[in-house]
Amino acid sequence: MEDFRITKEEAKEMLGRADVAILDVRSAKAWEASDIKIKGAIREVPTEVATWSEKYPKDQTLVLY
Repeated sequence: MEDFRITKEEAKEMLGRADVAILDVRSAKAWEASDIKIKGAIREVPTEVATWSEKYPKDQTLVLY
């Protein structure tokens, strides 16, 4: 698994691609308080990575924010 950062522009280019999952892993408090959410992003609980990480294909790129 590779760990790196991407720019906002790079993330925008990835939206809607079948081989990419955009995951919103902000805390529940931060997520609920935010007026800004990425359309199509999947909300995942950040403290439960072991529970949800296996449901994504190994060849799929995961973008966490």
